[in-house]
Amino acid sequence: IICGIFADKFRDKPVLIFIGMVLGTIVTYAFGTIWFIIMMQADPAYAMSVCVIPFIPFDICKMIIALILGRAVYKALKKASLIS
Repeated sequence: IICGIFADKFRDKPVLIFIGMVLGTIVTYAFGTIWFIIMMQADPAYAMSVCVIPFIPFDICKMIIALILGRAVYKALKKASLIS
């Protein structure tokens, strides 16, 4: 939802769209980590080390790929007059 709001509001500003992706991912990490802490009765440092830190590099790569592909698809659809 957060990423979608940023993408809709800042269509021509890829840096702000990327920030929206990062914020959305942080919220996802937060909910998942809190759930892990509760279910596993783990301390926050351990939860961060297994639920967040290992996934950061891959998630950043996925965000960059999504941003590049999303911009290309948006331009192609706009050129084909399928979106305004």
